[in-house]
Amino acid sequence: TGSGEEGSAEKDGATEEADAEEKEEADAEEEEEEEEELIEQWRKTLLYGIDSQVEDLLPVLAQHGETRLTSEIESLLQSTPNPSLKSSIFEYFSRTDQEVGVEEAAETISNYRQESNELVRSAISYLREGEFELTEEALEAVRPLASDETSGFTSQAARVLGEKGGEKDVSVLKDALSQTTDSDTRGQIVLALGDLGSSEAVQPLVDIASDSGANRLLRGYAADSLGRIGDAEAIDVLREMVSAED
Repeated sequence: TGSGEEGSAEKDGATEEADAEEKEEADAEEEEEEEEELIEQWRKTLLYGIDSQVEDLLPVLAQHGETRLTSEIESLLQSTPNPSLKSSIFEYFSRTDQEVGVEEAAETISNYRQESNELVRSAISYLREGEFELTEEALEAVRPLASDETSGFTSQAARVLGEKGGEKDVSVLKDALSQTTDSDTRGQIVLALGDLGSSEAVQPLVDIASDSGANRLLRGYAADSLGRIGDAEAIDVLREMVSAED
C-alpha cells in the first residue's frame, strides 16, 4: 500500500511539474505575441504617425533600448524636413549608441549656417555622446565649427574633437584657442586639448597656467589638462601653482 501511495504521489508531482512547464511556455508565447503586437504598433506610428507622435515615441524606444526599428527610424531621419523631429532622432541614436545617423549628422553640421541651432546642437551632441568612433568625414564636418568663433558651436565642437579626434586636431584646437577671447569657450578648448593628451598642446597650456593674471577657472582647466597629458615640461609650473595655493 505504501508503495502504491508513493507511486501515486510521484505521478501527481510529475503531472504538476508538466502543467507548470506547459503554463510557463504558454505565458512565454503570450508575452512574445504581445511584444510583437507592440512592436507592430510602434512601427505603424513611425510609418504613419504625425511628427509629434513619433517624437513622443522615440524616448520610449530609447528607454527600452529598443533597436529593432532602426531601419524605419533611419529612413525617417533621411526623409523628414522637420528639424525638431530630426533632433529627437539624433537623441534616440545617441541614447542607443547607434552610429547609423553619423552621416546625416555630419551633413547637418556641415550646413550649420542653414540649419536651426537646436538641430545642429543635437547633431554635435550625438557625435560626442555616442559610444562609437567617428569617421574622418564626420570630424571634417566638426572642425570648421571649432575654428569659427562666430559659429556659436565652438565649445561643443572642441569637445568632440578632444574626445574623438586625433593628432591633427591639436593644431585645430590650438588655433581656436589663440583666436577665441571668450573665457568659457577657451576653457572648453583647454579641456579638449587635455582630452587629446598630446605633448603638442603643452606649451599653450603652460602659458595659460602660468599667467597669474588669467581667469582662475581657466588656469585650473589648464592645470587639469597638463596633469592629464603628463608631460615633464609642465612639472615646474604645476608645482608653482600648488605652492601659490598653499
